[in-house]
Formats: sequence, structure tokens, C-alpha cells
Amino acid sequence: NGTNGTNGTNGATGATGPTGQAGSAGSFNSAANIQTGPTGAVGQSEIMFGYGKNCSLTPIGSGNVLIIMTCAIQEITSLSVVTVKGRYGTGTAPATGASVSGTQFGQAQIVDAFVTSDPIQVVILGKITGLSLSTAYWFDLSAIKATSGTASGNNMQFFALEI
Repeated sequence: NGTNGTNGTNGATGATGPTGQAGSAGSFNSAANIQTGPTGAVGQSEIMFGYGKNCSLTPIGSGNVLIIMTCAIQEITSLSVVTVKGRYGTGTAPATGASVSGTQFGQAQIVDAFVTSDPIQVVILGKITGLSLSTAYWFDLSAIKATSGTASGNNMQFFALEI
């Protein structure tokens, strides 16, 4: 346990050792994407927005990922509450309007519009842990309206960072 020993200044766990201040930062991955344009109508059945084909990340280091997704929700007909959720999965990403799939991440956001045609920005963020390394994951948003009528989502922004 001296200056150059296992736990010393230059040892395996010392200030300049592999786990010390001069140790390796490790591997990580990140991704970002911005998409504009409508994603289709949201009704009383929960559907996917279809962003997952362009919003993906393959963890290479820790398998822990910070995700931030934003989207403008716009009521088109009959004002009511719209619930928006973040979702992720593996394999083929769901298409726009597909039935809900994947695992939810982050806190669901509730949009209660006062006027049709005024978009309201929502932000879904979450930390996902334990993802399999070297496996591609897609990230998407899903939504459902509380009553009949339609709403849409657009101007989505996506950011993912392996931490």
C-alpha cells in the first residue's frame, strides 16, 4: 500500500491508476434528430407517431441512456385532453399510426388545449438503464385523446446520450 502499491498514488485504484483521476472515460454513444411535419391524427386509440425509424441509438458502453424528445401537439377538432408518452424498443420501429408498442419511458405528458390550432410543446425525458450493448434501440412517441376528435404532433426533436 505504498506510493506505487495497489492502492497507492500510482496504483490500480490510485490517483493515476485505471480507476483514478487519470483513468479511462469509457465508451459512450449519442444521437440527435429533428423532424418536421405532421405525424398523423391522434384519436381515442393510443397510436405511435412513427419517429422511431429516424430516432435510434446503439449503446456501446454502459447501457444507460438519457433521452429527451419534444413535440408540438395541436388539437385539430373537438378540444380534449391528449396524453403523450415516450416509448422505446428493438427491431423494426413502428410506423406512423401503428398500434402502441415498446416500453414506456419518462413521465407521460398531458396536453389540455384551450384553442384548436394552437400547438402546445411537450417534453418527454427519461433515464433508461440496463439496455443491451450493441443492440439498436428505436425511440418514439405515442398519444391518445380522451374524447373523439383528432389532434396531431409535429416539429419533433430527439436527443439521446449514453451515460
